[in-house]
Amino acid sequence: MGAFNQKAINTFGLNNINMSIDSPSISFDERFSKLTTYLDMQVIFKNVLPRLPKQFRENPCILDVGAGKGRMTRKFVEIAKRVVAIEPFEPFYQVLSVSCSAKNLETYQCALLEYKKIAKYLFDIIYISGVSPYLDDDEFVEFMSEVNTLLQPWGIVCVRERGTFRKLSIRSSSEILRTPYEISLVAEKTGFSLIQLNRAYPIIFPWIYYQRYPNRFSRTLYNMATLECFFSLWSILPKINLNYSSGVFWVYLLSKM
Repeated sequence: MGAFNQKAINTFGLNNINMSIDSPSISFDERFSKLTTYLDMQVIFKNVLPRLPKQFRENPCILDVGAGKGRMTRKFVEIAKRVVAIEPFEPFYQVLSVSCSAKNLETYQCALLEYKKIAKYLFDIIYISGVSPYLDDDEFVEFMSEVNTLLQPWGIVCVRERGTFRKLSIRSSSEILRTPYEISLVAEKTGFSLIQLNRAYPIIFPWIYYQRYPNRFSRTLYNMATLECFFSLWSILPKINLNYSSGVFWVYLLSKM
């Protein structure tokens, strides 16, 4: 594990240690987290599983990389034959190992390069979330090369990461927000083809309004907009790629060349 990666993992973990068990980060409250998890699973159901050979669509083997507190892991065990979830940050892993209990689940407190040394399976789906911004350029290439070795020839890699619309990546001492072009170059360099790219989430205007003007009206509007009965509507909107902000969540689907 590189120095940048180790520092970034610890920084993110400490900054988000009190995040909800179902949240990707502390920035997401419970309602927004449920919506994002629904949207992430819709990508799996509508865009990933249909691309697998028929015999693996109903019982895939899934590797959850950067599982956090188990937000997606708890969904994966419901649809998979086998799930392996890895999380290097010890406080997150402790929650993951307790909250996700299933016969078809294995959990490991480690990063991908460490897991590769003990891996027993190849996977139909590799899900990567909240990982690439915390790898420097060399680490990212090495990481994706190892991902390739863990994927079945027909498998799909789903990368859901925060990035940017700008022409160049945004870099800090603990995070790199890359452009889709930069991600696609690394993918190609490590033996992958980019088969689909979309925004992960729509612009949730009621959430933005509530954050800027927290009052009873904005809270009520936000609560109504994030009722589960409207989740399917929100799933349509990420296809509208509005240039809204520098920090945007993208979904990349990759297959082997």
